[in-house]
Amino acid sequence: MLTMLEWARDTLNRSIAGRSFILVVSPHGELLAVRGMEAIMDQYRSEMSRRVVPFDVRARQDAMIESFFGEDTIGKTMTLSLLLPYPARPVRPGDSWSDRHEFEIAGLKMTLSRTLALDAEPGEDGQVSLSGSVEMVPRKEGWVIDSRQASWSMRSQVDAATGMYSTLEAEGHIDLTARERGVPADAPPLLEMDLRTTSSATVTRLARRDPNDKRLWVFHGGFGAYRLRLGSEWTTGAMDEQIAGMLFSVYRHARSDAQLTATVRLPSLEYEREYPLKDSAARMMAIFSGDARRPVKLSWSKLFSAGPVRWVRFRVEVPGHNGGPQRTYWAQLGYGAHRYYSFELMSPGAPSQEMDAEISEILDSITTTEAASQR
Repeated sequence: MLTMLEWARDTLNRSIAGRSFILVVSPHGELLAVRGMEAIMDQYRSEMSRRVVPFDVRARQDAMIESFFGEDTIGKTMTLSLLLPYPARPVRPGDSWSDRHEFEIAGLKMTLSRTLALDAEPGEDGQVSLSGSVEMVPRKEGWVIDSRQASWSMRSQVDAATGMYSTLEAEGHIDLTARERGVPADAPPLLEMDLRTTSSATVTRLARRDPNDKRLWVFHGGFGAYRLRLGSEWTTGAMDEQIAGMLFSVYRHARSDAQLTATVRLPSLEYEREYPLKDSAARMMAIFSGDARRPVKLSWSKLFSAGPVRWVRFRVEVPGHNGGPQRTYWAQLGYGAHRYYSFELMSPGAPSQEMDAEISEILDSITTTEAASQR
């Protein structure tokens, strides 16, 4: 049993440690999507199935994996640990706002309520102080839970220009016992927990425009990134931040509602062999098509090199769900000696000549810092 548990832990570490996934977040701090966890969990299930053969055992194992690492659970966990709720209307110092979340892990249901308050006006450095708390109410059918303490305090410094926090700290205490309903109160508990937690997150870089050229976004740093030329109607919709070996940024077009997602991460020969550039368009078409096998159309695809990076660029036309509006997807993906680059742009509607020209200009403007990062 110990050998099996050790093997399972090592398998989980190989599947998750150092792997990237993306959270897409609205300006109000609401999680819109989790991307990339499915591939990580598929790898974990695949490795586990080599050792856990009986179907009924594998089914129970899959259910347990999903309860802890499914996209829904991951999304809610990340919401509570890495995201802040922002108010729906303007607030003054001392005003507060709240949000509420429900989720379940291994049959234990939890309601968490977060309340935040604006402590003061922005300082001279453009930072805004927020503070608040999280209250948790646990419950499970057939159990009586005595929750003596289940709360966290939060403190954060938020960059007023971008809306992204620069620091986020939390400290909490969970003290509870649980027993079966109908069992005497002095009976030994089924569950006893006395846990003190602390956490902190720090954003190392935020997106900024070049002050001498408002169309140019410039990113510097040891991680190695890129330069990208955008028009005046493009604005930053997220942060430029290194997360678990990945640099992630989002930009939005004010008029067309198009969205550009850019990621940079450390290269992996295993990943490059598994996902060659020449197969990128077909792989993305299969994802967009989904189980319904919608008639996704590949407009064009080309491979090329620019400096030290090998690229693929393609455009895919995606029909809407259940007769909904069409979307157009452009992508430019590249492998360099030191970085993997991904620029993905989604725009509502069919591709227009105007938008096609603008996207081509943006993608043509991409330059990387591969050479600088080697020194």
